[in-house]
Amino acid sequence: MSYYGLIRKKKRTKNKLKSIKRAHSVGCALLYEIKGIADYLISERKVDEIKLVKKEMKGLLLRM
Repeated sequence: MSYYGLIRKKKRTKNKLKSIKRAHSVGCALLYEIKGIADYLISERKVDEIKLVKKEMKGLLLRM
């Protein structure tokens, strides 16, 4: 994948994260790609392990 492709992919993932934050309910949030968001959180070094990703996603869904 080219450098430009990586930038586009990263931007799309950030947009998905914003979409989940804007979702009105847990059901709406689950319609988005949560696995992609978990990958984003790990790649940005916001969380270190899958367990922490699950905890972070649960917290994100509860804060809506």
